[in-house]
Amino acid sequence: MIKFIVDFQKDIWNWKRIFNNRKELYSVERLPQKDKEFILNIKNHTNNDCIDFIYKKYSSDFRADLFMIAASKEWLKIEKDFVSILEKMTGKNFIFNEDLITAFFTSAPLCPYNIAEKWFMLFPVSDLNYANTLIAHELFHFHFHSHYENYLNGKGVTGENFQLLKESLTILLNEKEFKYVLPIPDKGYEKHKEFREKLKQLWGENKNFDTFIENSIRLLQ
Repeated sequence: MIKFIVDFQKDIWNWKRIFNNRKELYSVERLPQKDKEFILNIKNHTNNDCIDFIYKKYSSDFRADLFMIAASKEWLKIEKDFVSILEKMTGKNFIFNEDLITAFFTSAPLCPYNIAEKWFMLFPVSDLNYANTLIAHELFHFHFHSHYENYLNGKGVTGENFQLLKESLTILLNEKEFKYVLPIPDKGYEKHKEFREKLKQLWGENKNFDTFIENSIRLLQ
């Protein structure tokens, strides 16, 4: 279902995307100073310079190709079980089961995805169990978009409210149903922490997913 790809041109695209969106510049603060200086001047570098920078960094510090191979093997161990649990929890089929989804490597700490083109980006981490959680996080988004985006938009849940709900819902990956396939919890974003906790409580009160979504909409109002 997932093909893991290293494409440094795609990685450069992600960095440039981040710098075209000033809201995401905070992510640079997570980087070592040397990397930060290069990235902050990325617009002044050619694509070849960028590829050289990324290749040298990730062929010595953290081999991109080896990480993606290892992540692929580790994900395959849980893929079928993950999808089965997701479908049982939500009562909805995972419609991408027969489709090939591409996971692109990125050295940037922000990982975009594209439902229509069926790809997401994956940041290298040292713990492959955590890599599985990152992958599950993205696939949860795919599943949510495919079954609920149009419905929620029709209910007036759009823009920032839709983003808040979509990102916060991944706290369900920390429920006991997923525990044996995802031992590393989904952290989410700090700014969504309070809403994630409210959703966790709401889920504990009623585990019918459609009812849960309706109750979640009320939390947004």
